[in-house]
Amino acid sequence: MTLWLTVIILAAPIVVDLPTGQIDWTDRTVSVLGVGTPKILSHTGGMTAVDPLEAAAADAKARLTALLANLPVGAAQVAESVPALRARFEEAAAGAQQQTPRYFSDGTVHLPVTATFASPQVPRAVDPLAPTGLIIRLSGDIDPRLQIALVADGGAPILAGLPGQRVAPAGIIWVRGEPSAVHLEHVGPQPLQIKGEPGDQVGHIKLGADMLPVLSRNSLGGIVVVLP
Repeated sequence: MTLWLTVIILAAPIVVDLPTGQIDWTDRTVSVLGVGTPKILSHTGGMTAVDPLEAAAADAKARLTALLANLPVGAAQVAESVPALRARFEEAAAGAQQQTPRYFSDGTVHLPVTATFASPQVPRAVDPLAPTGLIIRLSGDIDPRLQIALVADGGAPILAGLPGQRVAPAGIIWVRGEPSAVHLEHVGPQPLQIKGEPGDQVGHIKLGADMLPVLSRNSLGGIVVVLP
């Protein structure tokens, strides 16, 4: 008797650690640690009137704003390429979620804060036969970013991933392994599953030439890019 064992590799989050904070490309969030430290004003031990928790919150907001502004969009960053995104991400930083602060014996406060850069969901295509999203399984690694360019032989690159764009205005989720149910909700009930490979330029993904008519004709909700 022969036994067959099927192994399913569950989706692994793609997290990038930076000196200013952390980017989670799977949950589409950024996280920072705000720090507030009381300053000694005199030899008698007088301290600043600013509450260290308020200082930590202000520090976290500044870090979040900077991190969101420098998220990669194609070959550039939010701050230099997409004014509409910059304004929306500044709002996201202002409404970020604070976690439980940690207090230290010297009066210092650490405040973890998280904000999302997920795009709002958009209406699905009216055509009942049209794909509701894309699942792209890549043969090689590329660095995650907010916008990608889909390249098929014989056609110009099609930009995808930002609100207002025809393809994937609901944004891109980046995962390794097998997408979970949460990720599949992002691409709707009838996603188009295709294979791709890293392109010759930053943020480019090569697809088969047969994909060009599909991408040119349909409005797709979201994309899940599966890295190897």
